[in-house]
Amino acid sequence: MNSSDTDLNVNPDLLVSVAITSYNHAALLPKAIESVLQQHTDFPFEIVIGDDCSKDDTVAIAREYQAKYPHLIRIVARAENVGTQRNYYELFEQCRGKYIAWLDADDYWTDPQKLSLQAEILEKDASITICGHFVRWVTRDGQVMRPRYPELAGGVHGTNAILEKNFMPSP
Repeated sequence: MNSSDTDLNVNPDLLVSVAITSYNHAALLPKAIESVLQQHTDFPFEIVIGDDCSKDDTVAIAREYQAKYPHLIRIVARAENVGTQRNYYELFEQCRGKYIAWLDADDYWTDPQKLSLQAEILEKDASITICGHFVRWVTRDGQVMRPRYPELAGGVHGTNAILEKNFMPSP
């Protein structure tokens, strides 16, 4: 299903949709949302939160942010749990931007230029269809478990290399 098949008002000027997937992430969702709100862009973007029927206060927290930023945040709250993959796929179908930036609710971005840098790369070269960045795995108490993915060296990688090595983390 593409955006034209839905009742959504597609905005052709909307460059990026930030898709935040969540399930029982009430304690972590605010940091994820705040990391998106801190992005410096010269283009419009939206935040679409897809919750997979959380049993905690995840949806209530998402709605608090939506009330503060109604022009920016939309929520897809499920009445029943559909599983991780279906939650991703159906959330992505609700995104109205030209590009989708994927962020799980238990992750967050540290670079306020992330969206701008990646959008610039994608807009300059139509042959590039996906881009990523270095990721650190950090425990809740701040211990760095994996400083960065060594496979994700600077440069251009083909689709086969990405699929074979699975070195592109979701955030």
